[in-house]
Amino acid sequence: MSCGQPSIALLVPAFALTVACSQPSQSSAEANTPTNSAAVATQPTPEPNLAAGDESWVVSIRGIHGDCAPDADSCDKRYEARSDGSWLSHFEPHPLKRDGRPVTAQKQLPGGTLEALQRLVRTPKFDAEMSGGFACQGGKDGHDYSWRITLRSAAGERSQRVEYCISGPAENVNSPRELLRLLSE
Repeated sequence: MSCGQPSIALLVPAFALTVACSQPSQSSAEANTPTNSAAVATQPTPEPNLAAGDESWVVSIRGIHGDCAPDADSCDKRYEARSDGSWLSHFEPHPLKRDGRPVTAQKQLPGGTLEALQRLVRTPKFDAEMSGGFACQGGKDGHDYSWRITLRSAAGERSQRVEYCISGPAENVNSPRELLRLLSE
């Protein structure tokens, strides 16, 4: 068959005839490769590792205790570190303390702590768990407190709840517990 046969023009719409005639013949390998931009656009792209390629990032962990002990200083704690080594802690006073005031502290992380923190947040495992949830989070469902990790960089922001990772058995070593240890020293 050739594009000039009249029987094709009668059976096939002109648009299809034009498209069929204007394309060069392809090898079988090329014919199986999607050239349609819609087909290419529907393929999922992997999410970027938030901290791996970025020089600047911020990681924070916040603990809020709903059923807070009456003698506790704070029921709302937040620790934050940046890739430049700056560190911040913020404690809200216990709601029952009449003269309680928020306490904020700032400092530069020691070199060893910053290096350990960078190793932690830049690992593919930590990045995957920040996307899909931490494996250690599978404990009990109901908590009277919450712990949340947030990681921000130029590539975006992710956040995960991790209360059972931190409150689970003490012998369980996991990234959220290690992050809290590094940030609360």
